[in-house]
Amino acid sequence: MKRITTLLLILLALAPSGLFAATLEARYVENFNTTIHNSSEYGIQGTHFPVALHVGTLTIDLVGEGGHPSLYGIQLKRSGDYDEGDEYELESTKKINHQDEFGAQLIAKTMFGGKSIVKTINWKSGEDRLMEEREFESGPYPITIEFYLGIRNVHNAGQAQGVGFQFEDDDGPNLGNFRVRYRTSAWSNTLYTIPFAGGEKSIPYFSINYNEDSPNYLNGTILDKTVYVSLAVEQTPSEASINIADATGASRVKVGQARLTLTGYEKPNNGGVYISFTDGNGSTGNDFRLEHSALPSFIPFSLYLAGEKVDNGVRIKWDDLAYGRNNLKDLHVGNMEPQGTALRMSGLYSDTITVNITPVDSSLVGQ
Repeated sequence: MKRITTLLLILLALAPSGLFAATLEARYVENFNTTIHNSSEYGIQGTHFPVALHVGTLTIDLVGEGGHPSLYGIQLKRSGDYDEGDEYELESTKKINHQDEFGAQLIAKTMFGGKSIVKTINWKSGEDRLMEEREFESGPYPITIEFYLGIRNVHNAGQAQGVGFQFEDDDGPNLGNFRVRYRTSAWSNTLYTIPFAGGEKSIPYFSINYNEDSPNYLNGTILDKTVYVSLAVEQTPSEASINIADATGASRVKVGQARLTLTGYEKPNNGGVYISFTDGNGSTGNDFRLEHSALPSFIPFSLYLAGEKVDNGVRIKWDDLAYGRNNLKDLHVGNMEPQGTALRMSGLYSDTITVNITPVDSSLVGQ
C-alpha cells in the first residue's frame, strides 16, 4: 500500500511542471502603409537596396511560465511563387531612371537582446534562415523580425514619390505564405513549427492584393488609373490667315497643328483616341469648303493631318500617345482647284472645323 501511495505522489509532483511549461507563439502584424523610404532609414542599407518599404513585423515570444524549448537555426518556410530564388518583378506606374520594371527582394531584420541580424530572403527552396544555428541559443525574448521589400535601381525615395508599384504577372499570394520553424539543437534534423496567435501555422505576408491589375498599389493603397486627354489646335497668325493661291493644285500650306496632352495616371499603353474633323460650312462630301464672308460663294479644299488626307466627319485613329504634351501632328490644306478658285468672288473666305476626340481605352477620359 505504501508503494502505491509513493507512486501517486511522484505522478502528482510531475504534473504541475508539465502544466505550466512555457510555449512559443508567433505574432505577425502587416504594415498597411507601404510608403517607400530610403533603406538607411530602416538600417538595412547593407543589403545594397537603395530604397525599401516596410512589409510587416513578426514577434516570437514565450507564453506561460516555466521551461521552454531551445531555439536553433530559426528559419522561414515559404510557399507560393518565389521564382526559384530570383528577385520579384515590380511594375511601376511611371518610369524611373528610364525603366518601369524593377527587381525586388524580401529582407528580414531580426532583433533580440540588442543584437540585429539582416538577411535577404531569396533561397530558391523557400527555406530562409533568419539566423545561423547558434546565434540565438538561449538569448532573451522577444525575438522581433521586421520584414522589408528592397527595390533595385531606384536611387532614392524621392524618385518614387507618387509612383505606384505592383507585382508583375502573379495571380497567387503577393510574396507567398510563410511559417516559422526551429530546431531544438544544433544537431537535430527535425524542424518544429511555431504557431501564430490564433492557431494558424501559415499566414501571408500581405493580406492585400498588390498583384498586377489589382486596384491596390505599393507606395499608395489605391491609385486613380484615369488618364485624361485634352485636344488643342494651335495656330500662329500666319497659319490662321493664308493666301488661297498657296493651297491650289498640288500645293499645301500649313494651317496649324493638333496637340493631344495626356495627364493623370501614366499607363504604358493607353490605346489612343479616335479623332474626327467636321466641316462648319455644310459640306456633304469628303472634302471641306471655305465660305465667302458676305456672299454664298464656296471654295472646296482638302484637309491633311500629318500628311494623311482627312475625310469630312470620318474619324481616324491616333495611337502611340506619349504621356505629356509631345503628341503633335501638323495640319495642312490643299487641293483647291486653280480655275475654280479664280472664278470665285474676291474677298475673305473662312471655315470653322469642329474636332471631336473619342478615347479607345475606357481608362482614357477626354477633357
